[in-house]
Amino acid sequence: AGMTGRAGMTGRAGMTGRAGMTGSAGMIGGEGMTGVEIPAFAGMTGSAGMTGGAGMIRGIMKNLFLIVCFVFFIFINTSYSGDKVEYTGNYVKVIGKKGDWHLQVNGKPFELKGVGVSQIVGKYGDTNYLNLAQEMGSNCVRTWGIGQGTKKYLDTAKKYGLFVDAGIWMPWSNGNKICNYIYDDQCKNKIRKKTLDYVKKYMNHPAVLFWNIGNETIANLKEENERIAFAKFLEELIKEVKAIDPYHPVIYTSAYVSAIKYIARYVPSLDIYGVNIYGGYEYMHKEISSNLNIPYIITEYGPVGPWDAKKDINGRPHEPLDRSKGHSYKILYRAIQTHKGYALGGFAFLLGDTTQNSFTWWNLTYQNYKKFSYLVMQEFYTGKKFTQKIPHINRIITSKRKHLQPKELFNVEVQLQETDLPDLKYQYFASTDIKHMQQEYPNKKVALSVIGEGPSVQIQAPSYPGVYRLYAIVTDANNNASTLSKTIRVGY
Repeated sequence: AGMTGRAGMTGRAGMTGRAGMTGSAGMIGGEGMTGVEIPAFAGMTGSAGMTGGAGMIRGIMKNLFLIVCFVFFIFINTSYSGDKVEYTGNYVKVIGKKGDWHLQVNGKPFELKGVGVSQIVGKYGDTNYLNLAQEMGSNCVRTWGIGQGTKKYLDTAKKYGLFVDAGIWMPWSNGNKICNYIYDDQCKNKIRKKTLDYVKKYMNHPAVLFWNIGNETIANLKEENERIAFAKFLEELIKEVKAIDPYHPVIYTSAYVSAIKYIARYVPSLDIYGVNIYGGYEYMHKEISSNLNIPYIITEYGPVGPWDAKKDINGRPHEPLDRSKGHSYKILYRAIQTHKGYALGGFAFLLGDTTQNSFTWWNLTYQNYKKFSYLVMQEFYTGKKFTQKIPHINRIITSKRKHLQPKELFNVEVQLQETDLPDLKYQYFASTDIKHMQQEYPNKKVALSVIGEGPSVQIQAPSYPGVYRLYAIVTDANNNASTLSKTIRVGY
């Protein structure tokens, strides 16, 4: 039927896809070739119907048949064999019904125990964060962008028995106008190509568990019409991803509940709603369960963020104590467990050395040293309680925090909750205090002179005016650490 007369055989135009040529069904008898002056094969039994020029017609038919067979052979080999790749990746499904959703991986139930890990080895030191994720008891790590989820990263994750929630970054367009989702077709096409190329390249990788397309993009677009335009673009992109790879669920990550109404109205193809949350779990759960008919994953959770923290004497956010941070992880992890059936699990934030907000605010470790929050998550994920005493910084006391002169000496004292721990070591350093949520390393270390050692030292202020963060790091002989930062202001 796809080859009616000669018109149906102009190049490959009449042979689009497999549908018109399934097996030889399209060429049974001559019913698909009722063209001018050439009788159907069915009417060519023996020599019946071949009066006058029968030999010539037989020759034409023979040559035509050979040509068709040759074209069919070339079409099959070039169009199908080259493009069709046997699927060897993971089969990941969301099964069940609303309120009773579960993950299934390769036919078996899967309990997600996640942690965010942006790099194998961070920028500072030689710490292997994927190895630390395995030690924590995690079974899945999250990335945020294609540049993080490289082949080396995926291969290393697989080596440590970790799956990967593979992040695909969608740029925010406010401010520097990197991309506008209303009218910038060139940018959207570039994003589309990068996304689909990445999916094609790694869909068969044994570490890939999800595609996580976008992180807080909607929340960071300032105009309503652009948020709608992005949501529509996201829907188109998800459908294209699923056409290539229907075996990995797609997540979009929202800043708290900010994307719910856009996902509900414009993105029906989304499989899982991702949520970055640092408090207010019950309200978040109510909003999602009331307005969406898909499960959610907590794609980031951790201590209170700087946007909610109290301001200090220099107008900058107070960094929480390690004990307070650990308590936040406990609360949010237990909330995830309480709402199983809607919540498919979560990713604790973060195993790495990001300098967002500070060198120590988010990171579960200080390089290879394990902080209280890491040990909390390790206990949850492995079921093994830790009983050892570890250092906890209660306070950093400074003789002066404002109007320091460049290179002025001031006193610093670190107070611990436990005073009887042996073999403690103290470190001090300073950094810039810059807020930039789109950069992993916005803050840099600043040269600092320290006089003395131990819990009480003198420190020489940085050489240039500005607000800086001063850090105290206390480590023990068992590879544990406690960290805290305070701001100081030099000049003005």
